[in-house]
Amino acid sequence: MFLGAQIIKLQLGSKIQTDDEKQEIEVLKTNDIQMTQELHVIRAHLLHFESLLQDFHKTVMFVKNTPNPRMLPRSNVLGDDDDDEVEKMKKRSRGMMDRECGNLLLEIERLERSRQMQEKRLKNVMDLVGGVIFVPKNFHFNCL
Repeated sequence: MFLGAQIIKLQLGSKIQTDDEKQEIEVLKTNDIQMTQELHVIRAHLLHFESLLQDFHKTVMFVKNTPNPRMLPRSNVLGDDDDDEVEKMKKRSRGMMDRECGNLLLEIERLERSRQMQEKRLKNVMDLVGGVIFVPKNFHFNCL
């Protein structure tokens, strides 16, 4: 249940991508200080998204590396056939857990790469804002 909630939070990061695309278009049209403030808000969201990814990665690694005591092999004192079936089920369950944790870790890595790309795009947009706001002032001084 907790992992499902984390995945939903991570999927909200896709909203940042559409906001960045809109910001890139708007920044070329205006030199409003409001735009700069909005870009800093998006930057804060990216930083929060990064911390969510890190926390989620730690959680998945904990689940993967910490065995469930109920699923640990027991010593077979009586030699029952039922114990053999239980042990097979435990091994199969462990294999499934490892596979699913591996899938989650791959998805986390993909989301982290996407976040890094969005951060680079945001940096480019912020550089454009700086150029649009400050270049005309510098140009004006050079003309004098």
